Amino acid sequence: MRRILDSVLQSPFGPWCWILLPAFLAALPHFFRLPAWIGLACVVFWTLRLYAVVRPKLLPSRMIRLALTLGCIAGVYASYGRLLGPEPGTSLLLLLMGLKPFEAGSRRDYLLILFMAYMLILLQFLHSRSLLAAAYMIPVFLLITASWIGTAHPASRASLMFRLRRATVMTAQALPVMLILFLLFPRMSGSLWSLFDRQETGLTGLSDTMSPGDINELLQSSEVVFRVAFEDSAPDVGRMYWRVLVLWETDGRTWRAGSGSPEQEAKAWSLVPILEPIQYVLTMEAHGHRWLPALEMPTQVPSNAEAAPDFRLQALEELRQRAQYRLFSALDYRAADPSLDELQRALVLPSAGNPRARVMARNWSEETGSNQEIAQRALDHFQSNFFVYTLHPPLLGEEAVDEFLFRTRSGYCEHYASAFTFLMRAAGVPARVVIGYQGADYNPLGNYHVVRQYHAHAWSEVWLDDAGWVRVDPTSVLAPDRIDIGAEALVPNIDVPGIFSTREVRWMISAWRGLSQGWDAANTFWNQWVLDFGFERQRRFLERLGLSGTTRFERYGYPILALALCFVVAAMVYGIILLRGQPFRDLPDRSYALFCKRLARVGISRKPQEGPLDFARRAARLRPDLASSIHSLSNAYIRLRYGSAAEARELADFASMVRRFRPRGS
Repeated sequence: MRRILDSVLQSPFGPWCWILLPAFLAALPHFFRLPAWIGLACVVFWTLRLYAVVRPKLLPSRMIRLALTLGCIAGVYASYGRLLGPEPGTSLLLLLMGLKPFEAGSRRDYLLILFMAYMLILLQFLHSRSLLAAAYMIPVFLLITASWIGTAHPASRASLMFRLRRATVMTAQALPVMLILFLLFPRMSGSLWSLFDRQETGLTGLSDTMSPGDINELLQSSEVVFRVAFEDSAPDVGRMYWRVLVLWETDGRTWRAGSGSPEQEAKAWSLVPILEPIQYVLTMEAHGHRWLPALEMPTQVPSNAEAAPDFRLQALEELRQRAQYRLFSALDYRAADPSLDELQRALVLPSAGNPRARVMARNWSEETGSNQEIAQRALDHFQSNFFVYTLHPPLLGEEAVDEFLFRTRSGYCEHYASAFTFLMRAAGVPARVVIGYQGADYNPLGNYHVVRQYHAHAWSEVWLDDAGWVRVDPTSVLAPDRIDIGAEALVPNIDVPGIFSTREVRWMISAWRGLSQGWDAANTFWNQWVLDFGFERQRRFLERLGLSGTTRFERYGYPILALALCFVVAAMVYGIILLRGQPFRDLPDRSYALFCKRLARVGISRKPQEGPLDFARRAARLRPDLASSIHSLSNAYIRLRYGSAAEARELADFASMVRRFRPRGS
């Protein structure tokens, strides 16, 4: 394979392959998010330029190039309605890089194309900073650097692997400086990345309304919503109810959060923890809303969030980038007495609709004596009348509650929470719907839990005089595995008879789960220590080093002095290299330097004013026994260094000849 690649790169198409291949790979991720015609135009331009190597007449004239440039600009304007902005700017850069090879005729033009490819890598990181994007762009960066090495030294036509090794060494040499800059360079609050985060907020998820089938749709998504790291031991999965929104108003089919009364909006939380609250750090992914999940019930409000009514938390502004919160929650609690207005609001139903459900609820109210007994009657009704918990319930009409209770009797969590809350209100029991997430996936590699969209869940809360607001989840009665095990309990078993045995299927599932956990742990590390390494995290890091303080100089002066010291050390190292007379050389120069060094060991040192030919003549006169080897090696060096472009095989042969040249003293 290497020989095939080297033969292609050494062919007449080779110089352009070195330029266009890195350019194409750097542009490839952009093709998938920009208008299709832009990627197609670039591929057509580059293909035509390669074909013009053997058919030079295909190169467009200056007027045609001008027309193509104006056409590309007009196309970008037609696609976006503007020429400024991240997407139009990236599109223009791509199209100009596609057209540039038509007029490239010098080394400067080739280098300009490669620098444009570097710019595309930077733009890709501004649009997507995922670990997968980094894993793709790092080898592309090395390939661009390898092409730059070959373009900057056209006399040497080294092999692909040689250039890649050289590019890797150069990149490795730059890593210490990059790491120091990353850790110590002063950071302001905010992030450069946040300028582009609006591109990532078109995410699916919960909303402030709930109709039959809404949450069921989220089960198909494994998108990460947030990650949680508990300070001590984590609670059981069955107790992980992540509170997001409370729905108060209904038309008999759809539930909505509503605006709430001014008294309720201004009311402070009245929550009494029964046991010691648990501590955890929640890392929220961007979703474009202010809502913030918390384990029921949160007891404190973090400094970077605020309290919302109904024991909810919300961010200070819309979350358009990843954010981290330190939270405290009490799993056992008592909600203090609500206001009369709040209880009245929790009893409101539409004036008409679902008559059979209303009659049944009134009968329960007349037959029982407490709110708790009424709630238990509803749960018993679900359990004793063959209700089914299913991911594929039938569609419901306008009388959704009646149809669900007396006809279909099958549904998902939102069907049961909606019907249960409706029945409670019809029976005179204050109730409301809560939507959020239930459960989490534990990742042992990172010791944290991951909550995904398929953990979305709905449940009810009822008011009990002796306990306050109490969670009632009908799902725990009809599908206890959904609560105790998690959402994966609802996924049907895989049956592939005749292909894999049950043991093999389980092994493949286990292996896939392990790979997924490893990838998620790597992504979490990347997010926390690279993407989210902002002002606060840098401040804590510098505090550990003793370089942080309260004054402006202590916050910014120490890092700047440390950076200056690093650059001084780097300059000293580089100066020592120059003073020792060891400049960086390409392969022929390095081999010839070794040749001269071995002659110097036997007493024949090269004078500063001597060229290769004069030195060879003098050395041959001093050592006639080595004359043949001296002239052969010197002529080979002159041909490789000053002649036409050398083949990779010739460079390797010359290096091998020098290594075998080992003169002994006379």
